[in-house]
Amino acid sequence: MNPPDAHQPPPLHRPVESLEGVGSTRAKTLKALGIDTLGDLLEYFPRTYQLEAAQSGINQLTGGDAIQSAAGEIVAVNYVPSHP
Repeated sequence: MNPPDAHQPPPLHRPVESLEGVGSTRAKTLKALGIDTLGDLLEYFPRTYQLEAAQSGINQLTGGDAIQSAAGEIVAVNYVPSHP
């Protein structure tokens, strides 16, 4: 096992740019949220979230922008082919 590199900061103190797929643009977006290090990323919790596990019947869905889940069974499909 290799000894820890004295020049490397502890893992949780490394910048988010050290993650694969996080470039300067994404790092800038994360910085705006107060996320500078991997530790910040692990401790970040969204201010609000919506639980998507609750399901309703299709007849109970409401309009609006809220995310809603419904369970149902497809019993018939009227399929009209677009090409003869």
